[in-house]
Amino acid sequence: MSAHKVNEHIKREIKAQKHELHELDRQINERIKELSKLRSQRNGITPISKLPPEVLTQIFSICSQMEPFGPPYPYGPTTPPWIKITHVCRHWREIALNCSSLWHVIEFISPRWTAEMLKRSKNAPLVVKADLTYRAPSFGMTVKQALDHVHRIKDLDLTAPQQTLAMLSDTLARPAPFLESLRLSSQRVSAYMDTVYRIPDSLFKATAPRLRCLELVNCEIDWNSVFLTNLTHLHIEKSHASDPGRPTMAQFLKVLSSTPDLQSLRLKHAAPYDPYDFTGDIDHVDLPLLSKALVNDRPEYTAGVLSRLNMPHDVKLKLDCKATSGKENTLEQVLAVVGKYRLREVEERTHLESLRIMIEYGSLQVIGGSMQETCIPTLAALYPHMTAAVPQVDLILTWPGGPANERTRSILSLVSASLDLHEVQSLHVYSSEPMPVESWSATFAKLTKLRSLKINGYRCSTLIECFARSTPVSRPQRETATIIFPELRTISMNDADFSERLPENMEVDVFSAFRDWLEFRMLREVPVDNITLANCTHISEAKVAELQQRIAGMVLWDGVDRQLSDDEGSLDDWHYTGGTYGFGVSDDDVDFDVNDVEAIFGFPF
Repeated sequence: MSAHKVNEHIKREIKAQKHELHELDRQINERIKELSKLRSQRNGITPISKLPPEVLTQIFSICSQMEPFGPPYPYGPTTPPWIKITHVCRHWREIALNCSSLWHVIEFISPRWTAEMLKRSKNAPLVVKADLTYRAPSFGMTVKQALDHVHRIKDLDLTAPQQTLAMLSDTLARPAPFLESLRLSSQRVSAYMDTVYRIPDSLFKATAPRLRCLELVNCEIDWNSVFLTNLTHLHIEKSHASDPGRPTMAQFLKVLSSTPDLQSLRLKHAAPYDPYDFTGDIDHVDLPLLSKALVNDRPEYTAGVLSRLNMPHDVKLKLDCKATSGKENTLEQVLAVVGKYRLREVEERTHLESLRIMIEYGSLQVIGGSMQETCIPTLAALYPHMTAAVPQVDLILTWPGGPANERTRSILSLVSASLDLHEVQSLHVYSSEPMPVESWSATFAKLTKLRSLKINGYRCSTLIECFARSTPVSRPQRETATIIFPELRTISMNDADFSERLPENMEVDVFSAFRDWLEFRMLREVPVDNITLANCTHISEAKVAELQQRIAGMVLWDGVDRQLSDDEGSLDDWHYTGGTYGFGVSDDDVDFDVNDVEAIFGFPF
């Protein structure tokens, strides 16, 4: 056979094979279509497919609003989890693609994805949130696609370098009739670049009639701007106290007088620079709906602005004030303002139930509120998606210099005098400097309803010394003597040294004084219910047994004496899992209130 005929034969064979494959593919596709049709018919019979499209749309919208429980994706943007709804079946996909509320929160995964979401959202109000810090210019162009729809943006949140925000200003120079929430944050990407973004007068053409929430971070705004009226939330934050853009007191009071429905006020390095200027037309401003006031600034600025506001007596205050050298007395002005809203009798006012005090060298923090309010922040730190309750009082007072025990005691005394502590049931004290005995007796003497006390380190010795001073020696005296903390039922000590001697009587150690005080309470029929000891020194099974005999409940001890020498055995061998006195109990044996988050997660908070 010639080569020509062989080639012709091969070509015919290949053509026949292609025809056969084409026919098989056609039959396969027909079968796939038939199977798809049968699956659709089957899905249509299921109960969920019989729900009206309006109901499924509502369900899908709820699913899209549910945040996934877990850390964010660390390697860049990814498709939202709710997109799986569109992959379930044809019926669901058709409904989802036509549900504009599913697509109104714009994702910036890619230019094509953003364009598709803008298309599918139809005329629904948009939510646009983007962080352009350390992003390529192409990402900015993707965000610009969404900003071109500024006429229907409802919530706008942009974080970017000052230069990038300036570049986008032309896109935002159009009216925003549906805008309700605006957050602009200028971030530094280089030490050689300007940080503060100066908001242009052309923003939204000064037209955003529905704007109610305004948050500006490292931004400078004209304090006569139309955007500073009819707000419910005003948050202004600067990186440094020296940053430009602070208003005068007259300007600031004029702004607040234009926001009578203000509910949340937050100022960081943004309070008026002339706090005691009374030359303006407005002297005080009424804010009857204000629920939260957060100010982080110098004490004189903080006290100046808060003293000019008439706020509800149950307003929740979070104040972070750092006094400059020579102006430490200005902290008293802040406490005077706090006392104004804490000591006045208001019918059915919520009292402080829980109090936490952290004392560092040159710093004091006080957190007070209900039991729930002072426990929730711990959970918030663990689970960022959880909304934290704001404590009724959260004060951070800082002054220059190192250890200054007298100043700490003075400020602590002022805090005690400013706050209404008569209803406090839980007290937690942490201090990096010694807590004087006088502070225990003078500062916390009013805590007659205290039921739970937690304390760390060598502060335990001064507390027990306070107990020892109130413990009579003779039995007749014990029957009539005043009891410190008469309602106290739970004590937790961490890092206590039970061999330490009391200054008043060097023959008496901390353990003996503590044991005698417990015995005194048992005699008066007000025994302590539970004691928890952790990381303590000079403690033993015998000493724990002595304490156990003088309380109504159980002594929980971690079984560790940190003073053990190497020849006394490994500390691992000292971890008991149960015992007569409850020391070294396992987690299954601990009987705590599941609602006491503080007991579960401990300190710090």
